[in-house]
Formats: sequence, C-alpha cells, structure tokens
Amino acid sequence: MGVTFSTYLESLRLTEAETLLASTELPVKDIVAMIGYTSTTTFHQAFRRKWGVSPSTHRDVTQKE
Repeated sequence: MGVTFSTYLESLRLTEAETLLASTELPVKDIVAMIGYTSTTTFHQAFRRKWGVSPSTHRDVTQKE
C-alpha cells in the first residue's frame, strides 16, 4: 500500500468523519468518539491537515451544496 498502518487508519477515520459531518447533525465531539479519536484537539488538527478547513466549516460548506 505504500503507507504505514497508522497513516492508513487515520485516513479511514477522517474519511468517515467527513461523511458523518456532511450527512448528519451529530455534534463533532460525538463523531470524534465514534471514529476512535480520544482527543478532540488531535482530531481537529488531523482534519484540518487533510481537508484544509475545520470540521465545522467543512460541515457548513457541504450541507449548503
């Protein structure tokens, strides 16, 4: 696959978070717990790194489309 297990797992988690943010009204903290992060701060940093925006901003943009 060319990536480490932790990188692969993070990608899976963040993709699932993106899907949940776009398709549900669940609070971000609930999504964080559902996808397996123990720290909201760590999740926010990883999400911003992958998608370039905060989870809340991403939700606002995707739900308006």
